[in-house]
Amino acid sequence: RQTWFFPNVVYAGRRFSLFGPRATYLLGGGDRWKLSAAGQVRFNALDPDESDELEGMEEREVTWEMGLRLELRGPQKVAFNASALTDVVGRHGGQEFVADISRSFRWFAWRIAPSVSFTVLSDKLADYYYGVSENESRPPERPIYSPGFAWTVTPSVRIFTDKWYPWVCTFSAGMEYLGPSIADSPIVEMRAPLVGFAAISRQFGPGAKRD
Repeated sequence: RQTWFFPNVVYAGRRFSLFGPRATYLLGGGDRWKLSAAGQVRFNALDPDESDELEGMEEREVTWEMGLRLELRGPQKVAFNASALTDVVGRHGGQEFVADISRSFRWFAWRIAPSVSFTVLSDKLADYYYGVSENESRPPERPIYSPGFAWTVTPSVRIFTDKWYPWVCTFSAGMEYLGPSIADSPIVEMRAPLVGFAAISRQFGPGAKRD
């Protein structure tokens, strides 16, 4: 289980946008579609000092990934997004591919957006965060393990309001279903961990607007 606290800076420019640990730069598009260069901080770190069960493991560190993001906007507030990101710092040296679909609803001053995302992790990325090397192995509890190619499915719901605009309150909660190659790792405790965040942010920039 991991908990992170970080400043949630939100800036919406005409091309460059920043939302907390994620940034995009618009390359092209219109009202129905957008193609952007994207970057994000990956927080899937591992600190052996946090648990006796992880003693002997090497620390997995936070990294920065960059790639492309495609956004498609359909009728009735349906949105489809796809992204491909690669590690540019050299921590895991792998890639991540994500596709998600969401639909937003208005409920009084709140916007509710349920979604489902499907994530594919390359073998290098999965091995770095969920594998156990020969030097880290402590049989029989922690044998050598290499998950290889992996995937996850995450249904979630995001709730936000701009009632106090430019201040925006956002809450998100979901359950990340881990594919078997990740779930079977000896350093993974839960097959379906809860994920989510809460943020209070102020909108800045010429592209900022009420939803």
